[in-house]
This record gives sequence, C-alpha cells and structure tokens, in this order.
Amino acid sequence: MGHYFKDKKEKDKNYSDENIFYLLEDFKNSEGVDKESFLNSILIESDVRAILDLEGILRDEMTVNWLKRYCDLYPVIEFYFNGNESMFIVKNNKIIAFNLDLSIKGFESITELPEPITRLESLEHLIICAMKLKTVPKQITKLKSLKKLELRYNNLEKFPDEFVELENLEELIIENNPIKSFPDNLDQLKKLRRLIINFDDCESFSELPEPITKLKFLKEFQLRDTNLDFLPNKIENLASLEKLELWDGTIKLLPESIGNLKFLKDLKLRTGKLETLPKSIGDLKSLEILDISGPPILKCNLTELPNSITKLSALKILKITSYQLESLPDSLGNLISLNKLEINSKTLESLPKSLCNLQYLKDLKLVHCYKLKSLPLCIYKLESLESISCLNCHKLKLSKNLIIRLRERNIRIEGIEKEKNY
Repeated sequence: MGHYFKDKKEKDKNYSDENIFYLLEDFKNSEGVDKESFLNSILIESDVRAILDLEGILRDEMTVNWLKRYCDLYPVIEFYFNGNESMFIVKNNKIIAFNLDLSIKGFESITELPEPITRLESLEHLIICAMKLKTVPKQITKLKSLKKLELRYNNLEKFPDEFVELENLEELIIENNPIKSFPDNLDQLKKLRRLIINFDDCESFSELPEPITKLKFLKEFQLRDTNLDFLPNKIENLASLEKLELWDGTIKLLPESIGNLKFLKDLKLRTGKLETLPKSIGDLKSLEILDISGPPILKCNLTELPNSITKLSALKILKITSYQLESLPDSLGNLISLNKLEINSKTLESLPKSLCNLQYLKDLKLVHCYKLKSLPLCIYKLESLESISCLNCHKLKLSKNLIIRLRERNIRIEGIEKEKNY
C-alpha cells in the first residue's frame, strides 16, 4: 500500500537536500494531507500542475499515485530505480530529474511523450524507458535546462532536426533502440561531452554515422554491440576525446588516425575480433589506461603488440587479453609510469627482461599463461612492487632464491608454485 512519510535527516554538510519520489499505486493520505496540498508544499506551482496533469494522462491506463520519501542524496549524477517504478527527484522545490518507465503493465498503449513533462522547465535529467516512440518528439526541445537524456528500450529510429536545440545537453545515452539516422547538424550540441550508444538493433549501420564524427567537443564516447568492422579515419575529428570504449563489437582494425587524439587518457577495447593495433597508438602521449580485455568469449586475436606501444610514457594501466599473444615488446620497460600490468595469454612463453625497469609497477597479474615457465630474476628489485598474482599458469615456477628475496620485500605471491628443490 502506498503512503508518504518523512525520514529524519542526518545533519551532514556533505549531503544535499534533494528529495526522491516514486510513482506508485494505491496512494493513501497520511496525516490528513491530500495529494495536491502535499505537492504544493514541495513544488513550485507550475511543476505541481504538470505532475497532476501527467497523472491524469497515466490514469487513463491504470490508477497511479504518489509516494513521498525524503532521502539524503549526493548531488545527482546518476540515479537508479527498482523495476516498474517511475521516479522524480526534487531540489529547491523544482523537479530536476525524471524517470518515465512505462514497462509497467497497463502502459503499453502510450506511444507519445506525455506533454506535461515538456513543461518541467527546470528538468536536468530525463530517462524515457519502454515507450513505443519511433522518433524523439520535437516537444522535448522545450526542456532548455536538460543536461542528461537517456533513451532506453524504445522503438526510436531517428531524431528530429530540432533535437540540436537542446543547447545545454551534456550527456546522451541511447540503448536498445533501432536508430537509423542522426541529425546532420548534431555538432550543434556544443556542450555534449558524453555519448553512449548501444547499436544492438542498428543493423542498418555498416559504419559509424558521420554526424557523430563531427562532435569535436566530445570527451567520452562509448560504443556497444556494434556491427562495425572498423572505425573511420574521421575518428580523429573527436579532438577533445579523453575516453573511448568499444564494447562487444566486431571491429577488427583501428585507423592510424587514432594517434591524433592527443587528449585521450582511457582506451578500452572489449572487441572480439581485433587483429592488430596501429603503430600510431604510440602517439597517444596522454594515454593512462589501455585495456584490451573482457570475458573469454570476447578475447581478441592479437598475436603481438607494436613496438610503438612502449612510447606511452604516461601509461599507468595495461591489460591485454588475447590467447594468441606470443610475446611482449623487448622495450616494455620504457613504460616508465606503468603501475599495473595484466596479461591473459595461452601462448606467451616469456616476459622481457626490461620488465625490471618498471620502477613504479605495483601489481603484476598473469592469467592462463600456460607456456610461461619463469619470471625475470631481477623482478624482486622493483621498488614499488606489491603483488604478483597468477591464475592457471601451470608451468610457472619460482626458484628458491627468488622466493626468498620476494618475501624479504613483503611482496605478495599468489598462485605460483615453487620449485621442488625449495
């Protein structure tokens, strides 16, 4: 049964005064306060009318009412919800975030964005989930304060040209929608900094849509479940990019132009068919994380790493999962900033001696290195080394002398057998 109540707030200056509300069935008045009076006590008048109108629209599908819960929340970056619950968040008496989840039984016939939502002028974060929308409605451009838009599990095929009028939009997340086109003038979203697209239902795309390659102010781009074989050379036009993630895709090659992304700090390649890395990867002077890994089903087909990778002087984390990787560059020790190295390869037979030059290396992790028999004897000299971890490296054994030296340094050793004469 729904009712509303107020929790005691803890006095903590690190918390804000945002309030969270759920759209539920079977509302019951509490303390003799009716719903409209309750809303008037916490919202500005225009938002009260929009919410009451929205309820009237949804009531045509099923009886819906409000439950109030006062919660202490950190400033809204993202918020989560339990299944089959719509929710909004209030700050300073204005609705700033709204999750419209129409997967609730009874809402199946709603195919348009309810008009009252477009009157929430202070709205900063909007989630539209499980509607039968085929296009993003033009009316959404009335939300001039909107900073984050999430479109999940709808039937969206296109965006109207007017979509770019969302001049304050910073984040756009598109998930499980059969998108067929993007506005040619997408680059007019000057404040867009984060773009996440799940292309699972977008079989019409054989290559990355060109409007995306024009987003020169974009800082983070995540591409998931693609049917693309390659990234275009125009990826270099994303000149401000700091984070690039490719997930679960079929991409085999990266263009040489990727080396022109001079601000790129984080590159994650969770692709199952990657065959090689471009030599230009060594030109990514800002790169701090290179992660070519993922579950076994997505292991890539790399047999070697280009020597140019050892020019990544800012690199701190290197993770490689490729069962075909036969060797590492002899000059791996040139990665002077590296503090975590993780290798997952069934064919790797040795580690380069230059590994002992990685004076900032803290963690070494080896997984499924079936053919690896030993580690460089000088590894105990690494001043920052804290742990050596191995999983299913059955032939790897350490000498008595090396184990003693590692223990003297209090370096953790996990999953490694000692030689029988120890």
